[in-house]
Amino acid sequence: MKMPAVVLIGLAATLFLTAAGSQEKVDPRRAEIDELVQKTTALQGERIATLKDVLDMSVHLAAKGRADVAEVLDARMGLLRAELDAAEKNSDRIAYCKKALESLKEDEQLAKTLLEAARGTGLNVIKVKATRLEIEVLLGQAKIREAKESK
Repeated sequence: MKMPAVVLIGLAATLFLTAAGSQEKVDPRRAEIDELVQKTTALQGERIATLKDVLDMSVHLAAKGRADVAEVLDARMGLLRAELDAAEKNSDRIAYCKKALESLKEDEQLAKTLLEAARGTGLNVIKVKATRLEIEVLLGQAKIREAKESK
């Protein structure tokens, strides 16, 4: 009777050690994946910082009449896309859309001011409005997703 108990204990110990050993052998590419995630996150941060610089310079030049408002729109949309790409939570996406929307209202006023001063065109005013409406749609869609997720 004692022999089968010893065999069972040995078998159980072997299975336990095998299971523990397999847990230690996590995906060997895990370190490589973690490194890629860190590099990608750093690149996203650098991209966002660079696009903020582009946007700041575009706004400054457009206000002085040395750049077209369309360049401001391109820079603002590039920044928003980068922020949305980097966002992990829907609440962050909503915040980025709200921020861009407020800025586009300022851009719209700038385009109107430049038009009145004969330093801009009506086309710029319409482009800013179209972009603002695009962001309002994105914001609405993000809010819908958030409402569906909270159910």
